[in-house]
Amino acid sequence: MYEYKDDNKDATHGDALVSVVTAGKDRAGNDVAAIASKPLTVDVGTAPAPTITLDGTQYDWGTQIKWTMNYAVGGSNPNGSTSGTVYYVAQATGAAPPTGFVGGDVPAFIMATGVTAQQTGSVGLAGGTSGSTYSAFTPNGTLDVYVVIITGSGVISPVTVAPSVTVTMN
Repeated sequence: MYEYKDDNKDATHGDALVSVVTAGKDRAGNDVAAIASKPLTVDVGTAPAPTITLDGTQYDWGTQIKWTMNYAVGGSNPNGSTSGTVYYVAQATGAAPPTGFVGGDVPAFIMATGVTAQQTGSVGLAGGTSGSTYSAFTPNGTLDVYVVIITGSGVISPVTVAPSVTVTMN
């Protein structure tokens, strides 16, 4: 069992060393076999926002969009997880940005009052990139796309104030 406590509030991001347990009992009284020492990455900072790269001028494939999602750690979350899932929402260009994002069983953007999501979806990342991928994308027109990431360690980036990309779909 891992029980994190930071009584003096001096936690920093990085590897925590899990010490060897030779044998013993857990809190329920069950026998615990030996566990070898190993590092455990502790992501305590805010994840930076992922970025989107459209695949050249041929990104509009009718009911799909071809793009690449990228993610690099940094800021208050150095050396964190570079895998996870990027969630995106497309909305009318110039409309107020989403006001938040809720993770959990059914991740969703919280849209500004009067703004409607025209397309939502997700793209998986490994090693900081999705690679070139196709995603469902049916609305037409000029749209602003906002993204967040839930990293493999559960850290969620904030919704950016500016769109990650503006696309024109025909």
